[in-house]
Order: sequence, then structure tokens, then C-alpha cells
Amino acid sequence: MRSRLPPVLGAADLPLAELGAARLDGELFPLDEGFCPIDEPDRPALRAAALRPLVPPGAVVERASALWVHGALPRPPARHTLCVPADARIGTRHAIRLRVRECRLSPDDVAEIAGLRLVTPLRAAVDLLRSAPDFGPRERAVIELLNEAGGFRHDDLEAAVEAGRSIPGIRRARERLRGVEGGAA
Repeated sequence: MRSRLPPVLGAADLPLAELGAARLDGELFPLDEGFCPIDEPDRPALRAAALRPLVPPGAVVERASALWVHGALPRPPARHTLCVPADARIGTRHAIRLRVRECRLSPDDVAEIAGLRLVTPLRAAVDLLRSAPDFGPRERAVIELLNEAGGFRHDDLEAAVEAGRSIPGIRRARERLRGVEGGAA
């Protein structure tokens, strides 16, 4: 018998009406598609636990979704982004909430938090440098938050950008990296 409810509740734990009522009573707060007790601290493991039911086996969380789990964005994206190896075949029940793409990741690019596989803060920073449509103070602040989460140095970020020479957008990442010189210490 379970003596304690999980930190993230969903329809498998309690009926949606009960979860909604507890939210209205101030006992729960919404976290992506789940609900959490108000005394549960918002941390990467909690956000990962909220996202885990949406992610099919073999997929890796990336881009804005990874930024949110790592704590660099305040809210989850409307559609979560996952990547899979080119030869992977995955099925998903939550296709509306997910954007799945193929990509190549090295084992060093992937971390696990609360059973959820996602890109590391360093890889998330590289992806932001190379693929953000705009790059200004907000994106620099996100890279600083990723640095706090991952503890990488500017040299590590520079080396990761240089290691991805065949990745699309890497020239843009090099240019943007110059503007982050003081950000990741």
C-alpha cells in the first residue's frame, strides 16, 4: 500500500474533478499537465516528473522543454520538443503537445532527471546559441541560468560550440558566443 502520493498528480492518481477541486481549494498548483501539492518545491526533478508521462521511451527532451526542466524558463512551452535518433520509431498518445525531430546526440549531451532523459544544460545552451531566432538580453539570461544549473565555464561552452562544426547554425552560435563572453564563467 502506498503511504504517500507522488509529488506530481495526474488523472491516473485522482479523478480530474478532484484535482481541479483541490486546485481551487489552494491545496494543489498546476504544473504542465499535472498538479502538485503547494508545499512541494518547484525544482528540476518536479518539472521532469510532470513531463515524464508525455515522453515516449527512447525520446530525449530538448530546446524550450529542456530549458524549462532545467529552470531557465519560468513556464513550460505549449508544445514540448523531443529528439530521437534517425532510426527510432516511437509512438505517442500526446501528439498535439509534442514536436518530435531527428537529431544526433552524443552520450555526453544527455542527462537524466527523475527518470526523464533530456539534454544537458551545456547542450541546451549550444542549441540556444545556434537556433534562437533572436539573441538578446533574454537569451543571455537563459544561458546564465543554464550555467547555474550545469556549472559549465565559458571555455566549456566555447569547446562545445567548436565540437559541433557540422551542426546547422554553428556559425551563428560562434558569433553569438562572443556576446556571452562574461556570462558563463
